Amino acid sequence: MSILNKKLYVQKTGGTAVACNIYSTLAEAGDKALRVRVDNTDGYIALKATDDANATGMRVKIGGIIYAVATKHENGGDVTENVFVMTMGQQSGQYGYSRNNGNYGEVTGNVTHDGRAVTLVILSYYGGWFDVAFKEDGVTSGSRNISLNITPLETGVTVNLTVGKMSYRGSLVGFYTFVQRVPSNISSMFTAANVGKKYKVEIVFN
Repeated sequence: MSILNKKLYVQKTGGTAVACNIYSTLAEAGDKALRVRVDNTDGYIALKATDDANATGMRVKIGGIIYAVATKHENGGDVTENVFVMTMGQQSGQYGYSRNNGNYGEVTGNVTHDGRAVTLVILSYYGGWFDVAFKEDGVTSGSRNISLNITPLETGVTVNLTVGKMSYRGSLVGFYTFVQRVPSNISSMFTAANVGKKYKVEIVFN
């Protein structure tokens, strides 16, 4: 049982090639897998839901269900639990995700904090300002101190952003703040070139 030295590479037109693990056994690749031949040997590539954190842009249809070819299979889902997966959206010069004063981008994933459901409301960059807002089920006052781990699924490289204190601002946005002087490794993600790409977003409560 092992991961083969060779990889399957998935690349959208004009995009970056993403490497997918090829496993030597079906069991290692998870519940669903794509069988491939590598040097006259069977190999298996994980298939996941299209909104999975490890999903690539390549699709496979099995039994009427569309799956995404995945970069890897993770036992137990440790890495993908308690994170959002955001599909980058755009409205005029704003990039990211918003369900307040705008409706752009998509988010999937189940996130909780101290057993309470967390709903992302805003994660958006515009003209040097980075807006962040989320709701926490049942909480209507107080403040939170957070940072963000943002990981492009194309590269798998996580970038941390210290957000700091967020105060409760009402039922529409929940906890809200903005960040100025956003580092270039964050702002460079939120551009027209990346609209439609997926990012794993982890809220770290400090």
